[in-house]
Amino acid sequence: MRFVEYCRALAIIAIISTMASACVTDPVVTIDPPDSTHIAHGVLIVNEGLRFQDNATLTRYDPVSNDVVPDFFARQNPGERLGDTGNGIIVWNGVAYVVVSTSQNIEAIALPSGQSLGRVRIGEGEPREIVIVNDSTGFVTLLQSDAVVRFDPRTLTVGSKTNVGPAPEGIAVAKGRLFVANSGYGFLRRNEPKAGTVSVIDVMSGTETGTLVAGPNPVAVLADTTRGVVYVQYGMPHADSAGGVVAYDASSLLETARWSVRGAGVAGEIALDVARRTLYIIDGTGALARFRVDENTIAEHFTTEQPATVLGFYGIGVSQITGTVYASYVTDFSHAGVVLLIAPTGETQRRFTAGLNPGSFGFY
Repeated sequence: MRFVEYCRALAIIAIISTMASACVTDPVVTIDPPDSTHIAHGVLIVNEGLRFQDNATLTRYDPVSNDVVPDFFARQNPGERLGDTGNGIIVWNGVAYVVVSTSQNIEAIALPSGQSLGRVRIGEGEPREIVIVNDSTGFVTLLQSDAVVRFDPRTLTVGSKTNVGPAPEGIAVAKGRLFVANSGYGFLRRNEPKAGTVSVIDVMSGTETGTLVAGPNPVAVLADTTRGVVYVQYGMPHADSAGGVVAYDASSLLETARWSVRGAGVAGEIALDVARRTLYIIDGTGALARFRVDENTIAEHFTTEQPATVLGFYGIGVSQITGTVYASYVTDFSHAGVVLLIAPTGETQRRFTAGLNPGSFGFY
């Protein structure tokens, strides 16, 4: 279960958790033969599923043909399931690494074939978000263990842990340092030491060298590695709470800019278009806002089609090639979600049905 589910609709989640067996069918492995198109460039959507239902899936989208392959992982790996509760995804050197939180794994998937290369078996701690530093070094946050753990993307083996603050979620790397958001899990652990901070960790040694105070409940972290800037989203999970995004110089660790976005902590989702210097964020109303990261201006409402749900947008990603925004929404957490493709000018270019609770996007 992503943090956004907790902070947007805790009561709804509780009901669904107790009645999931009645409203969600058991996962069924597709009988369709493996897809053989093997597109060179596509988008993978991580559909979280419901916690303890073992029904996380991947949807593959082809931006050239507009072809959609539901449950892509199961289709390409007959008899296999992705696992329980999908979360973060990163694509590195032709491999997609998908964090499957409740299953305590990171699934490695060859691209474009979609065939499984194996799993990084984390074992405990509920892995959350992921970053890869180089061919032999990656890290994943452990929400329940208050730590990050090193792994080898080639051998899929686990290395050492580094303790951080309470409920670490987002993670990014820049200038030889990891930046880890210690969320404190919203209101639940906000009074614990290091809650509301960003742990700074030396990549080589795995040692925490300091913390940055971003603001309450930091969740998402992104890095512009070319310019050496790290962006941290923060804000309590309430629609009217103060929140926004803060930028840090990854070398000096000095704060360089701050943008206010009311209710930014409700969804805890941001996406950075590096080439166009634009950051997108889901605000407290469930709509999209954006601002240019090279200008210290007020975030503006990004006028788009409104999602057909009172919950607003759920997940967001952006193509670094075209600047197209991929924004997902759900209606009740128990039916397939929808993904909108939105041009930088705000027009909806296309929509398609994904899986259950589509939350993260991987581009290749």
